Amino acid sequence: MLNQKILSMLDNMQKEYPEALTCTKRFKALANDILQNEYVALVRWLSIALFERDALLLLQKELECGENYTRYRLTAKLINEGARHDLAAEVIGYLAVLAGYDEEIIIESPAIPFSDSDSTPKVIKFNDAFSFGGYEWKVLEAQSDKLLLISEGIIIRRAYNDTDTEVTWETCSLREYLNTEFFNLFNQTDKERIVPSEIINSDNPWYKTVGGNIVTDKIFLLSLDEVVKHFGDSGQLRNRKQGQMFINDQKGNHSRIAYDNDIAACWWLRSPGHNNYNAATIFGNGFISPDGFGVDSVEGGVRPALWLMY
Repeated sequence: MLNQKILSMLDNMQKEYPEALTCTKRFKALANDILQNEYVALVRWLSIALFERDALLLLQKELECGENYTRYRLTAKLINEGARHDLAAEVIGYLAVLAGYDEEIIIESPAIPFSDSDSTPKVIKFNDAFSFGGYEWKVLEAQSDKLLLISEGIIIRRAYNDTDTEVTWETCSLREYLNTEFFNLFNQTDKERIVPSEIINSDNPWYKTVGGNIVTDKIFLLSLDEVVKHFGDSGQLRNRKQGQMFINDQKGNHSRIAYDNDIAACWWLRSPGHNNYNAATIFGNGFISPDGFGVDSVEGGVRPALWLMY
């Protein structure tokens, strides 16, 4: 049976926030049958019901869809905003016990960035690790309501395009794969957090190869300009020396290295290469190649990028 203290808390919340009536009933109905994989969904639901009344309908929809939440950070962020750290720890402890977890492990988990003495939510910043949808990501940019993420490693090796022909990002088969087959690997709740983004496809600054039309994507690759913006190039992309074939930037090379099963490997950018039969790449040593590889090369690694609602 649900711990009486939690029931009492729900009843008090219901009196204070009449809008929570439907969700409190929903919570009580679910909580008596708590399973370990429902634990985080219930914790997150309760935290939002307590501190973010406007989000109640959204959470109710998520619960009815049967989606299990594993994002401790969002729960902690909402609790911190409510400045109720003592209550947060208490609620997590009770739900942890009901779900068969060790209370102390859950409360002290570093994935929950709050404490009784610190009312400041964890600030997500550039280069932070971030887990989402079963993959590990790196934060490239953090805005107030969304994050730009790139996969930590190479998720697959795949051709930029299935055939050796002139293409742009708009027309290549890799774009189709990322926005259909790969996108569909996420559950419905995760899909709804991925923000469709306007993707600008600039011409190659070294070879003037046409980049193509602006498109809207949920999943994409970084461009030459974006990889330079987030990883640096010591100004070489816009100041090419005569005869220069790649960008060897001692400060940024290491940060651009990505691994496929512990082996450093090349990875695609979406920008065109020296012509539209090529696409720009990052070498296994982190060098930037505006020249690129042939689009039908199956040796190119894929590091998806996306904007995530946070």
